Amino acid sequence: MFAHDVSILLTSARASFAWRDRVALTLAFALLIAGLRSVIIEQPDNLVWASAFGVGIVAGFAVARSILKRLSYHASDGMLAADALVCVRRWGYAVWFHALAVAGLSFSVAMVGGWLTLPFLTGYLCGMALGHGSSLLRFQGFPAIARIAQWGRTALAWTRDRRAGIVAALLVTALLLPLAGLDGSASLLAAASATGIAMLVLTTVDHGSVRFMAMSGYGVRGAFRVHLLPGFWFLVLAVFLGVVIHGPAIGTVIAGIAIASLGLQALRVLAYRIHTKRVGDWLVAIFVGVVALVAWSLPFVAPIFLAVMFGHLYRRATASTWLIA
Repeated sequence: MFAHDVSILLTSARASFAWRDRVALTLAFALLIAGLRSVIIEQPDNLVWASAFGVGIVAGFAVARSILKRLSYHASDGMLAADALVCVRRWGYAVWFHALAVAGLSFSVAMVGGWLTLPFLTGYLCGMALGHGSSLLRFQGFPAIARIAQWGRTALAWTRDRRAGIVAALLVTALLLPLAGLDGSASLLAAASATGIAMLVLTTVDHGSVRFMAMSGYGVRGAFRVHLLPGFWFLVLAVFLGVVIHGPAIGTVIAGIAIASLGLQALRVLAYRIHTKRVGDWLVAIFVGVVALVAWSLPFVAPIFLAVMFGHLYRRATASTWLIA
């Protein structure tokens, strides 16, 4: 199973990333490593070690859950179901993939700082144990949980309606009314928190929907109209009400967070039209990290870099229209 999935990964990578994409990702990775090295030099050792430990926990948990999900597929729908149902081979599959992940991630961490490898590996082991242990928790036989999950899916689907943006803007404005008497920093923090939560709900992107629209002939602008409309209505109405009721400072905070969230949602739409959900999420995360590091170290270069990378993604996403792959 391990050789089979490694072959699939390599073939998918070659098919998904042209040589220009590989060069861009290599440069982005180099910039990310260089930026992280320059950042951690100025930070206290305890904070850097704790950060490496936390990153290790997240990485271990994510790899463990991915392995369990892949094994579940093999056991139910894969061609190697007979192997996936054998406990020893399942454990062998998990061990090999964890070893591959540890080798690659440890190499990356060592490039940032060799002294961070130990806390990272410790965190990875904790996250791995948590990820595999969580598979033992089953919530079967509880109808109430199933009903709550169904309500959640229905509410999430409604957030893609333009009326959701209008309702969210009115709710945020109403929540900020009692805080009008607070000092400047407290009111700005409240506005940022409320706007961030609202945009987190409004900017969800469903990979299946994006891919179906691409295969059905919808262009990039059509996909943007469908997915970005609720957030756009929130931006217009919430900024207007924030400036009129609370002043320009609150309106600026709301506008900044909403525009950044819409930009991130647009990136996810573009990436999902080209790649699978997992690859698209990783691509967007790398893109955002590199842009943040460039903006921190070379602010005047960041807008140019952002425009070039966004244009590259836009061209790739446009070319994916009608492609059934």
